[in-house]
Amino acid sequence: KTERVFELMKSIEPEDGLYPLLVRNRKSKPEFANAKISFGAMGDSMYEYMLKVWLQSGKRKTMYRDMYDKSIQGLHDELLRTSEPSGLIYVTERTGSTLHHKMDHLVCFLSGTLALGAYTDP
Repeated sequence: KTERVFELMKSIEPEDGLYPLLVRNRKSKPEFANAKISFGAMGDSMYEYMLKVWLQSGKRKTMYRDMYDKSIQGLHDELLRTSEPSGLIYVTERTGSTLHHKMDHLVCFLSGTLALGAYTDP
């Protein structure tokens, strides 16, 4: 059930709200299996579903919106960068504390998620 997965992810929520791509579930509590953060391939759906599950609940299950808001704040604080010399804003990837100054092609869907999040902001 989708809700159970999100409850488990909430139980190991990173301080900045940015979830590594891989999770290991071999013990009583899941743990992150790597340190790669991406809003592109393999990571984009996690953040999108936080928002959509909240909306599908009729905006009653606030845990999902809270997780989404925390993650988007983490993206803003940690992953947004400005290119030089053009001054364009892009979303980096991160492994541990190392930023990878590239933007995965699936990050293109982030704009729709951000727009939906802003439009439905409580």
